[in-house]
Amino acid sequence: FSTWKRFSCLSCCSLSQHSGNYLVCGYILVKLLYIANAIGQLFLLNIFMGQKFYLYGFEVLQKWFHGQEIKALERFPRITMCRFILRTFGDNIQPYDVQCLLPINIYNEKIFLMIWFWLAFVSIMSIYGLIKWLHYFTFKSRKNFIHHFLKANQIDCYSENTTHLNTEILPTFVDRYCRQDGILLLRIVNANATKVLVGELVCALWNHWQKQRQIRIDSLPQHTNNHKGKLLEDHDNNQLGLIPLTIPISIINDDRYVTLPPQEIHKDTLVTGDYDITDRPGLPTHLEVKDTKGHILYNKEDAIKGKFAFTTEEFDIFDVCFETKLLHGQQQHHLSSQHTTKQVTIHIKHGVETKDYDALAKANKLKPLEIELNRLEDLSTSIVSDFAFMKEREEEMRNTNESTNTKVLYFSIFSMCCLMSLAIWQVLYLRRYFKAKKLID
Repeated sequence: FSTWKRFSCLSCCSLSQHSGNYLVCGYILVKLLYIANAIGQLFLLNIFMGQKFYLYGFEVLQKWFHGQEIKALERFPRITMCRFILRTFGDNIQPYDVQCLLPINIYNEKIFLMIWFWLAFVSIMSIYGLIKWLHYFTFKSRKNFIHHFLKANQIDCYSENTTHLNTEILPTFVDRYCRQDGILLLRIVNANATKVLVGELVCALWNHWQKQRQIRIDSLPQHTNNHKGKLLEDHDNNQLGLIPLTIPISIINDDRYVTLPPQEIHKDTLVTGDYDITDRPGLPTHLEVKDTKGHILYNKEDAIKGKFAFTTEEFDIFDVCFETKLLHGQQQHHLSSQHTTKQVTIHIKHGVETKDYDALAKANKLKPLEIELNRLEDLSTSIVSDFAFMKEREEEMRNTNESTNTKVLYFSIFSMCCLMSLAIWQVLYLRRYFKAKKLID
């Protein structure tokens, strides 16, 4: 009993909506139902027609391969004996037994042969589709699928640490973050949309996972970080803001356009940034900050060193873009590699990190302990609001997923009922038809 109980608990956990295998198991179940539907209709026709109808197509193929003439089969006789009863004068009834020609069976034979081959083709393709998707669900296939899109978008899937413990971080992303359900949804999007869209989704998931992974790694003890690899240079500056970035920009094909990883920022949040760009004569760099709607929040032509600040009006994703172009008439081969490389250092903060506590202390004459308490209070409030926002968003996503799963379930049940009803109606109709033609008893 204990073994059965443990197995039941394990099965319920592995097939729950939050296990990462829920959609995969449902998808495999649908594939199995497709196979059962196709093969089941074939055997239903066998029950209806008799004479081992499930071998009908094989018999025809065997005769065709051996060059034999495909004559009338027992299932569809073209000539049969018919009894007619004629009433003569009085009550005399005279029966007549004659041979009857059934030309309609010539068409019935071809129709049912096409139905047999069609059901056999659907069954084979359904089994092939199931085997193909089972291969897609293997870890190697999932890993290669994600690696293909990361490589196409020039994203390195290796950590900075080259030790054997954590050289490749892609398996963790595939197995623990995306899991089976995530890869399944990406493959479905890939089959029904463009690869560009799938690449953007994979990159967005990768960036989101990297942020969560950075927070988890920074929360580990110091001796553990030595094995996991250092992903952040300054966690204090990244608790609520962006990390400092140093980006080399080289001129390729007369221009270079670099966009920092997009960042999600809450509504009514102050965002500040300090940037420092290496000055190269004849190579101006333009800085632009914009949201997903295309609104330009900051624009600086020939930017070298400066600051920018803006307040978000709603929750959105913001991009920081740098563009360097050669001046008109200037050729790249006239410049050395040293003169075509610019170094960009940018430090972006938002939320509590933008608050100047030194100026606040001077204005209110606060003690160091009061300043620290004030800072901790603001930080705690910001963290609580962040968690509340994350909880609200996760609840909304969960409700959407559950409603979608329910709709898909009902639609699948409705589709199966329609198919089964159509199959039953087809069998009953054909049975009545053949009984009316006296082809079967």
